[in-house]
This record gives sequence, C-alpha cells and structure tokens, in this order.
Amino acid sequence: TRKGQSGWEIPKDVIIEDNVWIGCNVTILKGVKIHSGSIIAAGSIVTKETSEKGLYAGNPARLIKSLK
Repeated sequence: TRKGQSGWEIPKDVIIEDNVWIGCNVTILKGVKIHSGSIIAAGSIVTKETSEKGLYAGNPARLIKSLK
C-alpha cells in the first residue's frame, strides 16, 4: 500500500482475469492477480500472483498442477 495526500493508505486492487474458478471460503489478499484459466481450491489463501492455467490449493495457496 501507499499513502495518499490525506495520509490514508490506498489499497491495492485484486485482479481476477477471465475463466477463473474460485472455491468456497477462499481468501485473496490485496494486490494479488489471478490469471486466466486458474482454479483456486476451496479454503485456500492466495498470497501471490498465480500463473495462467494452474490449479492452486493450500494455505498459502501453491501450484498443485499446471493445466496447460
């Protein structure tokens, strides 16, 4: 995050591209980009940017399998 002129923090955006599946109770931290074709398993915590067409699971979420 960065500070605006008023001293308030400006939050980072979460970017979710096309054709993404996100399971129940998934937490996505600020500033994370989820690339197209990714699948995020239920209960995962996504802390980093994902690669395209990957299956992610866990806490923190990690690449389980490439779907290319």
